Amino acid sequence: MGTPIVKGIPLEQVMAIQAKRAISNTVGSVASNVLMDRYDLNPYVAMGIGIGISGLTNSGLETIGNTEYINEFGSKPVEASSMDKTDFHSIPRGENLKMSKTVQNHINDIIKRGRNSGQLSRPYIDSNGTILLLDEIMAAGEPIKDAVLSNGLRWDINGKFRGTAGTWELVIDMETNTVVHFNFVTK
Repeated sequence: MGTPIVKGIPLEQVMAIQAKRAISNTVGSVASNVLMDRYDLNPYVAMGIGIGISGLTNSGLETIGNTEYINEFGSKPVEASSMDKTDFHSIPRGENLKMSKTVQNHINDIIKRGRNSGQLSRPYIDSNGTILLLDEIMAAGEPIKDAVLSNGLRWDINGKFRGTAGTWELVIDMETNTVVHFNFVTK
């Protein structure tokens, strides 16, 4: 990587900045590719949106911090206040999660009425962007201990799906690394 332009900057800080740039650029690139491939959006418009998303991601990482947010495994550790420290688990990455049969049973659910009638109701369960979406939901906020599943963590994250505001609901069984609930609920 070479010597930083400004001498006296610790190598850890340089690496943290480079990691932040790589993450934000990847998020922006993936977003623009999804817009072009999935929604057949004009490439120039999609690239502009991707650049904007990259900038927002970069700003978001700046407010969170660098080294505290990204540990050596690329995941964000979680300590829910209601959890005993001895039960502490590191949040798994999306690529290491599997879907429960209950979640899989919703893969082919079809919307029966409204403007999205005839479309899959939960296409995000099994798509090229599923892993990224899971990682983004988990990174967007602190989980709480699930009220039903004793070893479960739950995220309720505000967001959008198909242009509609709502809440991403995600529950993971931490013992088996299994997604047991994954849904978007409109407000």
